[in-house]
Amino acid sequence: MHAFLVAIMEDSLFFLKRKHKQPKLRGHVGLDLLGGDRVDSLFIKQTLCAVAKRVSSHVSISLFLTQELEKELSSFVEKLTKTSPLKINIVIVSEVIHMEDEPLTAVRKKKDSSLIRSIIALENGSIDALLSTGNTGALVAATTFHVPFLKGFNRPLLLASLPTKKNHSLAVLDVGAHTEISPKLFEQMAMIGISYKNAQGIKEPKVGLLNIGVEEKKGHSQRQITYAQLQSLNTQFPHQPFVGNVEPSDVFSGDLHVLLTDGFTGNVFLKTAEGISSFIMEILKENQTHPLLSQKLVKAIEKELYQEDQYGALFVGIDRLITKCHGSASPDAISKSLFYLLGLLSQNFLAKVKKNLG
Repeated sequence: MHAFLVAIMEDSLFFLKRKHKQPKLRGHVGLDLLGGDRVDSLFIKQTLCAVAKRVSSHVSISLFLTQELEKELSSFVEKLTKTSPLKINIVIVSEVIHMEDEPLTAVRKKKDSSLIRSIIALENGSIDALLSTGNTGALVAATTFHVPFLKGFNRPLLLASLPTKKNHSLAVLDVGAHTEISPKLFEQMAMIGISYKNAQGIKEPKVGLLNIGVEEKKGHSQRQITYAQLQSLNTQFPHQPFVGNVEPSDVFSGDLHVLLTDGFTGNVFLKTAEGISSFIMEILKENQTHPLLSQKLVKAIEKELYQEDQYGALFVGIDRLITKCHGSASPDAISKSLFYLLGLLSQNFLAKVKKNLG
């Protein structure tokens, strides 16, 4: 155990030196919590309070609720908006798409669900961005039907950001939207990943393909074809972004900015990384009396590793901003994800991506 803790300390001391700048945030975000694991009024109150604590000004949300929840929450919302700069508009819906619902069937039949109503609000500009904790498959399907795509894309992809040993995050895509991805779509994913990192200030992002080994012929035949397809990136960009195959053990080194994989593998990879982060934090907290540990260091490491400091999965390839949070996300995690969206709005993120895509 001692050796394990020493290794963690050596790899993690740099966390204390990081500084996070907060832009002035503004915008109108749609908040759909009805398809998540918890939809009771207490949970929604806790979430709204977590959001209100972070608000300074110029922030408003459209909260999608059933008639029953609206009756339970209307007086609370009225009091909260009187004591906070946060503006809340309640949108009443009559249906909910649940996690167990078949996505396409639910999207076609439940037209007055919170998921469909919020997507349509995003489509027509009633809201600037959307945060959902609902059914991922249904959200992908509804987005495909209603939201315009960026040039070169015909379906949404899911991008998640993970911490690295250097002072930048790793963009991983796809992490759950599509289990089978063609070599050509992998190339499109690389383009959106490069544009995403360019918009974050990384001028020459490096791109890798998740695989079981670094050799060109590693993996199944489709992965090998994809490798050859991605090599074309090095003729399109002067800095030759494609570095080749990358093993899972190397992705957190910080030498990579964009990691490409299919939705099934990406989702397993993401959830494994989150599980390991939680496991490490449990060990650290159980050993806080160890002489190598300090409360300040434990909190710094927790801020970087704990999954609730991540911001859900961002839908990319579309001309709107959508973040999908875990169905079990806590009020604090949802609040952080919402302000992540506001940050993207304030930085004109989509305009930068479109400019980079050409």
